Amino acid sequence: MGSVYFGDYPTLMNPVLPIKDAKNPNRALTGNSGAIRGSGGSYIPAIDPTEIAINYLSPGQKGIPVSTGSDPQDIYETDFAPGERNLFRQAPQKRLDVSFRKSFRPTERLSLQYAFNIFNVTNTTSLDVPQNQTEIRQSSACSNTAISAGNNCTQGADYYVNYGQIVTGSNPLDQQSAKTNLDQLPYHNGTGRTTSIPTVLPTGTLSCASATVAGGCPNNGANFGSVTGTIGGNRAITMGLNFLF
Repeated sequence: MGSVYFGDYPTLMNPVLPIKDAKNPNRALTGNSGAIRGSGGSYIPAIDPTEIAINYLSPGQKGIPVSTGSDPQDIYETDFAPGERNLFRQAPQKRLDVSFRKSFRPTERLSLQYAFNIFNVTNTTSLDVPQNQTEIRQSSACSNTAISAGNNCTQGADYYVNYGQIVTGSNPLDQQSAKTNLDQLPYHNGTGRTTSIPTVLPTGTLSCASATVAGGCPNNGANFGSVTGTIGGNRAITMGLNFLF
């Protein structure tokens, strides 16, 4: 089967990723908090990468042309995420603030108040929400047939497909394989509470044909579903004087 360069660069994915069952968001949770790291610094996410939903559009929808004859169909376009927003809540914030105040009246017309304040007495860290963005769409893609035939699609040094190009044949199954190679969920290991996302993609995975760092390629989606920041501040002590006259 011959392969052809197909179309322009497909639309970018909505950066806020939807989940498969927005009515039951707990099904997308692994049971972990997202705040801890595993072996070698791998992320242990709170959100299951396999629960990401990609909202594809079909030919004929929203101006996507319908091909005739043996031309490949444009099945690679995506729409904005449907459904609800703000499905997940961050971990509860725990902090203790204390304020001591003493008032004095040196004269009948003058009032003096001294304040001693301690914010976040226990210096407890409060966690932010898990990251809900990741890199799914690759810069280009070849179908399985195109990879087998060469056609500038050989993984590694002979990969010459330009940014935004898809190489596929007219067979619908071949076109589907190009879609699989184009859109890749975050690389991860395990399921449920054992899910982990390594910081390095092993050499030979679809988006890492040849190693660029020790052990493979940097995993741009490594922090998906994990907590990478905090909210609030550390312990702080302030004092103040207030005069009324």
